[in-house]
Amino acid sequence: MHYNIRQQPIIFTTELVKDVLRARAIRKEIERREQIIRDIDEQNNATLEEIRKIKLEILRRDEIKKVIENRQKIIDRVKEEMNGKTIPTVDAPTKNVKSKKSIRSKTKKPKRKLSLEDQWERREFRAIMNSLRS
Repeated sequence: MHYNIRQQPIIFTTELVKDVLRARAIRKEIERREQIIRDIDEQNNATLEEIRKIKLEILRRDEIKKVIENRQKIIDRVKEEMNGKTIPTVDAPTKNVKSKKSIRSKTKKPKRKLSLEDQWERREFRAIMNSLRS
């Protein structure tokens, strides 16, 4: 005989046995369904990770394609120039680039206009300096 805490005998009737068996079956079914859900979650996580990897791979391939296309454009341009046909391009500097001096002279501050008296003083000073040199 089985006893509970109060030491009273538990009478196993067919209804009690059926209830216990039903509860066990329900518990097993719940565990089985939870395991299925866990498996599906693991598969989803693996699938999401694969999708991320595939996206990164696609992005990397697109970047490689762009680099290859840019290199091919440069190669085509050089071939055309070698054949004597020059193609004007935006990124390449043109042949009429001005020297650094002219660029610097444009960036200098414009001279102030001197009054007539100041101009005469400068001319006299220059004349004196030139006569001293010679």
